[in-house]
Amino acid sequence: MRNTIKFFVFINSNNMSENINDTDVFIIKAEANQMIEQMVEERKNNDVNTKKEILQEKYSNLFKTSKTLFNTIYNESSDSNFDKVKFRFRLNKMLELVYKIQNSNITQETASEEIGTILAKEYIPQLKENE
Repeated sequence: MRNTIKFFVFINSNNMSENINDTDVFIIKAEANQMIEQMVEERKNNDVNTKKEILQEKYSNLFKTSKTLFNTIYNESSDSNFDKVKFRFRLNKMLELVYKIQNSNITQETASEEIGTILAKEYIPQLKENE
């Protein structure tokens, strides 16, 4: 769960960019998904040897604008228990909320509450039982 929380922090941190409005969520989504695919494919082929520096260069926009997300993908996707579907669901939801913040459809506080609710339902056993 700690890595999930770090994953969430990228929305609220300066790691994403100096200004949330400068963040191109479509580029981040594309690079994140490409990196996930590359890491999962390498793990499947027992070939997780790509040096972090090479990935930083290949996915430079992701690395420059969201080091927390980049590092989370790098660390978690090489794990044999990595759930690509669940990870992508969270990523897409968070980027959707960033996009809504950028377009003044919601506030950052509302986005945080929405993500918090999703994560709570996923990780707090009492909330899982009530669904």
